[in-house]
Amino acid sequence: MENRTDDDTTPTAESALTQRVSGAEESWFDPRLEVRASSIQGQGVFATAVIQVGEQLVVEGGGGVVYSTQDWATGTVRLDPEKYNEDQIDDDLYRATLIDMSYLFNHSCAPNMWGGVAQRVVHPGEEVTTDYALSIFAPAYCLAPCRCGAPGCRQRVTGNDWQRPDLQARYSGHFPPFVQRQIQRLG
Repeated sequence: MENRTDDDTTPTAESALTQRVSGAEESWFDPRLEVRASSIQGQGVFATAVIQVGEQLVVEGGGGVVYSTQDWATGTVRLDPEKYNEDQIDDDLYRATLIDMSYLFNHSCAPNMWGGVAQRVVHPGEEVTTDYALSIFAPAYCLAPCRCGAPGCRQRVTGNDWQRPDLQARYSGHFPPFVQRQIQRLG
């Protein structure tokens, strides 16, 4: 943050970015979801009642700070990683949003939700999970060992999992457009 005097009312770049994020529309979460301790990782999101296949569980809010790797490298964007979650939204475009419940959906190699929609019946007390292959595309990312405990667990989750033919087949049509373009180029 820049040094300011008491009579300086011009917002810094950081405070202007924070204002844009805090003014963003909040995400909506099904009221049958709650946060509690998870055996997979720290905290997770759990169902408090039966959730049927096809039910919408999350609607992501709009807004956030959109930036490129150059913006980050030059210091144009400086965000506290304890307050913001980052999503890649295009080849060199990222969006930072304030951390909310969506940050707590843990990975499973056999997820029961993706795209914010239940993919099978979720029972009360069951953790609601997603596959990070649908949302993490940073080549250096690695979650090892995977602790999801699912049959057929990959044991290791990476930012390159979207390149796996089995996952491309399973999640066809559910990858973000920039990843789908890369899959088509590889195919």
